Amino acid sequence: VAKHGGLALGTEENKVKAGKLLEQVIFETQQNSLATERSAAMRSSNELEKTVTMFSADAMKVVGRVIDSFGEYVTLKNVLKNTTDPSEKEAIKKQLKVAGKKVQRSVGALLSSSLMMAILAQLVRRLLNKKDKEEDVANIIGDTVGNLVGGLPLIRDVTSYISDGYEVDHYAYSALNDLLQSASALWGLGRDALDGDWDSKKTAQAIRKSVYATSAVLGLPVRNLYNYTYGIINSISGEAGYKMEDLFYKQSYRADLAKAIEKGDDGMVATIAGLMLDEGVGGMTDKALREAMRDLIAAGHDVVPRGVPDRVTLEGEVYELKAKQKKAFEATYSQAHVAAAKLVKRKDFASASDAVKAKALGFVYDLYYDTALCELVGDGSLGKSALFATAIDASALALAISTAKSFESDKDKNGKAIPGSLKKKIYDYVSSLNLKAVQKYMIMGYLGYKNTLGKEQVQAYIQTLKLTEEQKKKLLEESGY
Repeated sequence: VAKHGGLALGTEENKVKAGKLLEQVIFETQQNSLATERSAAMRSSNELEKTVTMFSADAMKVVGRVIDSFGEYVTLKNVLKNTTDPSEKEAIKKQLKVAGKKVQRSVGALLSSSLMMAILAQLVRRLLNKKDKEEDVANIIGDTVGNLVGGLPLIRDVTSYISDGYEVDHYAYSALNDLLQSASALWGLGRDALDGDWDSKKTAQAIRKSVYATSAVLGLPVRNLYNYTYGIINSISGEAGYKMEDLFYKQSYRADLAKAIEKGDDGMVATIAGLMLDEGVGGMTDKALREAMRDLIAAGHDVVPRGVPDRVTLEGEVYELKAKQKKAFEATYSQAHVAAAKLVKRKDFASASDAVKAKALGFVYDLYYDTALCELVGDGSLGKSALFATAIDASALALAISTAKSFESDKDKNGKAIPGSLKKKIYDYVSSLNLKAVQKYMIMGYLGYKNTLGKEQVQAYIQTLKLTEEQKKKLLEESGY
């Protein structure tokens, strides 16, 4: 006021004028609760107008100043064109100069505030660990553009829907719907628990959604509290943050593991590998087995056992497994842990390549998975590997088959396979195994070779096994006879 109005500091006139200017600035730039100072759209009782103007008072004020300043400037330009009196023209030019400064400052305020809010939003993303650092610049640009139209009702909603997929919604209805949905989900999970079909992760997730919905209705910032707690923990320790989220959500383990391996984050690799193993078949307590699997996972091999299925497809039909069926399936399938633990402690396993180790572990778990599936069907059938596992220790069988299948034929100088070279390698390897002669014959048959010797010995050995006559006949045929 002293600079532009000529009223000296400390005078009564200066104070009065300054007070009026302050009141004008507040009215034009800041939201408040007085209905008389809010826009017509924000005072409207129309639900659509209330929805599209909600939480946008500050942005509408800033954009409003830009529109007002441009309107004033354009109007004064038109008045100047139609004015002929020199003294009036001079006065309008002075007004036009002031209006031009208003345009500059209002546009500058819009741009700077949009950029400032975009930077703050990016800092929050970093705190909550929501985005990769490579996306920082793109996020800031996108948020800045979004903030520029944030004060334009409906246009803002259309823009946010296109860029972020946010639907136009009324928060009160949304909160009520969330509360009802979470209550319904908890009721359904409670009934499942009574039937013995309890899922801890789904239950934890439903409880969290219920707490969020209740807190939204009551106006409590529980969701924000969790998000910032998670963000801070995750910033300190990515492994701890990952485990925290894993309590509630089924993570994309394999995709996350690939990223961790690519970044060389050994701690995260170990964390995800451990969670993946626990997610598969419960009861994998053997330390040597878990360490072997973690090492193979870190090396890029997919050795995580399949989980107990919720449904299986048999002969083209899909069957939903009840809680008792799943427990029976897991009881058989989890026996693979014993065989796998025995496998990783073998001396020949330690000297094998990672690829062979991974295949051998996969062989063991597939064997018991198929066995559990056969028991579920109840027709007395057994898969090929399961049949051989009745005659040969599963760990020895798995390593022998996986090693033999890793051999390749020798090549001549033209790069062509030398006939018989692969069979000789496999024969020499199988002959060196610390197994009975009949078991060696059977392994050659498993690998697809016909045996010309040992049929009587193998047949006699198979007769000692606790199998049906049909299963014994099938095993003899698969053994190369």
